[in-house]
Amino acid sequence: MVTVPIVYLKIEKEKTKSVPERGLIKYWEREIIVYTEEIEKANKRLKRGRKEMSVASIKISSTLMTLLNELRDECLSCIKLIHHLFEHLTDDQIDDVLGELTASVTHLQIHSAIVKEELEKD
Repeated sequence: MVTVPIVYLKIEKEKTKSVPERGLIKYWEREIIVYTEEIEKANKRLKRGRKEMSVASIKISSTLMTLLNELRDECLSCIKLIHHLFEHLTDDQIDDVLGELTASVTHLQIHSAIVKEELEKD
């Protein structure tokens, strides 16, 4: 799978050619649009899940609920960082976002393991 900054770089590089391949550029632009739409759908599903979660919380321990809420928030943070990569960024900004994304993904891995342990208790 191609990461978004690379796609933007490929588009810009293709546009600088004496005879750019318009079809290829359109393909990459469609990829970006589809990815953006999928992010939006995921955000809507997460919001819907919050409403459903409030009903389910009656059966879930307060510790697990806290862990799940924190995991959800970190997932949203990670999604926002990925979405941010769709924007036209400078190299320094890309480095900053990738650094934050690395930390967020690491936190997700650790937090997921804790949630899994808590789920296995119940």
